[in-house]
Amino acid sequence: MRRVISPIKLYMLVLSTVLYLCVPVTSYAFSFFGGGSSGGSSGKAPTVNPASLPGAKLSSTQDTYIDQRKENKSFGSDSTILLSSRSRQVKQGLLKFNTSGVPKGSIVTKANVWVYVSRKGRSNSSVAVHEAMGSWTRSTTWSKKPPMSSTSKGSVSVSKAGNYYAVDVTGLVQDWVDGSQQNNGIYLVTKSGEIYVNSAENRKYKPVLTVEHKPRQTEPAPTPVPTPVPTPVATPVPTPAPTAPPSPVPTPAPTPAPGAVFPTVEIACASYTLPNRHVANSSDYVVADKIKDNCTIILAGWSAGPELSWCPYFREGSDVEFCGPYDNWGYMNSINNKDAWVVSGDIYNDYIIPNHPEWVLKDVDGDKVYNAWGPHEHLMDHGNMNYVEFYFDFFIRVPSSVAGGRWKGTYAEKGWNMRFLDNFLVYAPEGWSSMPVNPSTGNTFTRSQREDDVLSAAARLRQLADTEAGGMRYFANVWSDVESSYFDRDIYPELMQYIDYALFEAWTSNLEGQHVSEEVWLRRVMAAQDMIQNRRAEPVVQVEFGDFWFALSSLLLVRENGKGMIWSQPVLSDSTFQKMNNLDLGKPRTVMSYVNNAYQREWERGKVIVNPSDSRTVTISLGGNYRDYETGNIVSSVTLSPKKGKIFVNP
Repeated sequence: MRRVISPIKLYMLVLSTVLYLCVPVTSYAFSFFGGGSSGGSSGKAPTVNPASLPGAKLSSTQDTYIDQRKENKSFGSDSTILLSSRSRQVKQGLLKFNTSGVPKGSIVTKANVWVYVSRKGRSNSSVAVHEAMGSWTRSTTWSKKPPMSSTSKGSVSVSKAGNYYAVDVTGLVQDWVDGSQQNNGIYLVTKSGEIYVNSAENRKYKPVLTVEHKPRQTEPAPTPVPTPVPTPVATPVPTPAPTAPPSPVPTPAPTPAPGAVFPTVEIACASYTLPNRHVANSSDYVVADKIKDNCTIILAGWSAGPELSWCPYFREGSDVEFCGPYDNWGYMNSINNKDAWVVSGDIYNDYIIPNHPEWVLKDVDGDKVYNAWGPHEHLMDHGNMNYVEFYFDFFIRVPSSVAGGRWKGTYAEKGWNMRFLDNFLVYAPEGWSSMPVNPSTGNTFTRSQREDDVLSAAARLRQLADTEAGGMRYFANVWSDVESSYFDRDIYPELMQYIDYALFEAWTSNLEGQHVSEEVWLRRVMAAQDMIQNRRAEPVVQVEFGDFWFALSSLLLVRENGKGMIWSQPVLSDSTFQKMNNLDLGKPRTVMSYVNNAYQREWERGKVIVNPSDSRTVTISLGGNYRDYETGNIVSSVTLSPKKGKIFVNP
């Protein structure tokens, strides 16, 4: 089994639907919008219609949307607002409405922007509200758009069309009512996919702003105090000497919970070292039992697949949640070695080449495009849905022509419920032998064309996993691409809605154990934090290269809500398993912060400190006694050399 290594790019948006109804104390509702495409269909009836809420309904003052590709065209009279995040095809809504009906001095207890989504793309998306920071009109175009606030004032996930969705903008409306912020209106944006929103010019289901407010409480006038009658002066009584307060009794530090009831870190494992299960001996089962007893998700090797997968053994009577085989999605292996049970080679040679050679991408000279680092790995056409669906299907219904029918029924037992997508290449000309030709155009792929194909393929794989495989999980290798591209191109966060686990095979170091620079370290940590807080995918970080405690503590700077695992291909030692199972920091009390030249985070039962500096050594007081979880020593301060991290627990 070769090591799982690839330079891929994969990212996505976490899905959650929020829909709620306001019941105002005093309620005003403001209709607004007026941008969008020329279609005027209002769609099916929504579950909740804010137009039926009590209170006044006031017309918008102006509305439109702007289009990056049509930078000098206005859309102020259209009946649908188009929102898109596609690269070089961005579309954003501009809305302004009159809040003068809310009396000055009122306290805004709740303000919601309600939008009716009439259509949406295949991907799950969100609508966010940003503040417009300058004036604009209904004829405003992309080239003359006003500045937009860098942070959103609220957002909501959009899972399907035909519903109203509410965005909480209470703070923004309060600023307008108070007059502390000029009302220039708002932007509507989406961070992934495409969304169609009804405008005020649509026939029904128009956008609405609902506002709940109440008067501010004023201080009552003081009650006049009568002039006091003089009182005879009493003979002073000696004041007793003050009694010293008792010495404060220190509050005992909470005792860490024993065992691994709620471990701070969960572990992902590989079982590559195990042979095919039908020939495994007792020593193999010792290793298998360690994996089974300590890991949450398990990636099995191809060699353990054909006769009988290890996954049923791992999952039976254990805490293993998901298990599945290593896979190669971006490339297809052209080596046909039936004795080694290399399924990719069998599929490629026994089915794809004889039946669908068009699925293999070629360059302008007609030569197959292959992996520059592995010439036996050929690039596939992810824009061809026939290939995408076959790729998914052969795990369940293997064609009889493949490997003489020896794969028959391999995965029909459903002992596996996870698939690993390696080499999910988005756009990697530096990793290809030559530039592939786009079969749809006859010209070499542009970046946007390749990204569109990969997005479509990922969406289809997600749909198939959820509808035909009982919610199967996807585990994907994101390599180190996030360090330079994750926040720069919308495709990566969007792709993260289609996978469940994102493997950082390069995390705090490269695969030779050389630690990355502080700049790269921070980009990776921030990308992992973004996944944990905003996306579907859960980061799984590599800890087998470089300093283990540096890698682990770097994850603990951002891990929360049960998201964030460590990963090692070699099976961890018994002592490491024990330490990880017994580590219980409780819940995070703070977010990651940069203090005293180091990154720190407080937990209920300890703290984490990391020094990712390229050259600086730091000494930090802990503010009390803690136990160094790595060494077991009780300390009150720590000195960290560059590329070091420490986990401290209450003694």
